Amino acid sequence: CLSADLGVTEKSLDLLSIGYSATKDAFSFPMTRHRKRFLGIRYRTKDGSKFAQKGSKQGLFIPTSFTRAKAVVVCEGPTVTAAMLDLGFNAIGRASCNSGHRLVAELTDGIPMAILADNDGPGEFGAKQLQKKMPHAVIIQPGKYKDAREWVRSGGTRGEVLERISEARDAQRR
Repeated sequence: CLSADLGVTEKSLDLLSIGYSATKDAFSFPMTRHRKRFLGIRYRTKDGSKFAQKGSKQGLFIPTSFTRAKAVVVCEGPTVTAAMLDLGFNAIGRASCNSGHRLVAELTDGIPMAILADNDGPGEFGAKQLQKKMPHAVIIQPGKYKDAREWVRSGGTRGEVLERISEARDAQRR
């Protein structure tokens, strides 16, 4: 079962509208933009390989629960997004750490935001590039963990994420 393999709940995967393609032998994640406009499909095989449907454009992973009425956590990829959904966050995911700047701005205009960067060079760079476009956003990272999904699987809590966001906001004000 994908949820057990990833360490996220079936509910969070349902919120991301995942499917399964027998012809690709892979799970499918729709990529959309503001107003649920479809842009493409990202696939993930059982061994973790990722690829997009031919003709797809990089979009966002926007759960059906997304609302513009709450602050948002912007994640890198659909599985980290699922982990943040499991913790009760209003979360969206980018297709990669270096994509979706315009799409995120379009979807989240005026909403308080935290950018959750993977704990690697590309993740940090991509988060800083997005923050340049969204200067009100703060960047947080999963500490010693590779990404936030690993952090949550290892016991990371909503309170810890909120604490990192609060610390980043305090640092930004200085």
